[in-house]
Amino acid sequence: MNVLLMAATALIRVLREARGNRKEKKSVRKEAAEGLSCLFTNPTFVLAENGRVVDEILSRHGFAEGISQCLLGSDFETKKEALVAAQLATAAMRTAEPINQMVKGGLIEALCEIIKMKDVGMVAGSLETLGQLLEMEDQAARREGSAHRPCVEMIESCGGLDTLEELQTKPNRKIYESASRLIEQFFGAEEEDIVIVDNMRTKQAPPFDTFVPSIHPEFKF
Repeated sequence: MNVLLMAATALIRVLREARGNRKEKKSVRKEAAEGLSCLFTNPTFVLAENGRVVDEILSRHGFAEGISQCLLGSDFETKKEALVAAQLATAAMRTAEPINQMVKGGLIEALCEIIKMKDVGMVAGSLETLGQLLEMEDQAARREGSAHRPCVEMIESCGGLDTLEELQTKPNRKIYESASRLIEQFFGAEEEDIVIVDNMRTKQAPPFDTFVPSIHPEFKF
């Protein structure tokens, strides 16, 4: 377990501090993101101490900062690997404890930038990741009787809600449904608002391929 924990912190450090020329940084960061994806699919790592190890890694070791840097400032392939890592990490969370750090570290803003992309798979993966974080935050707030929802607040303040509303006008049915569900469930949209947007959509949605995280079993520590 100590080896896996050390590997996770080392990989995050690489994401944040990769040096060298542009090509070298791209390669190193992509491989580091792949390594994190492998860790977040490793049951020994994910289930360690009832998930507390994962929550600690996401809360205290710069994960959000490193992934955000890759999502905002890398080539497409590295962005894709970073998104996979973010998706798997949020799915492995056991509590809402890491969410504040996700917000402070820029991950929410980065995901809100990714949903502006034209690539359907990247948009779908980002919507899924945002949905996981929002659901975890909502459950914790209801449990604690709190109105504080930093993830919701950040999405609103960085323009992410405007982007979600724009996605409701896109012809792809799955993207429209995902965006509409997030708005309706977490941002107080009324049902008639969803119907109005639906009626504005005049194009037939093209076939949609669900964004599936690319797992890298060949990556070993």
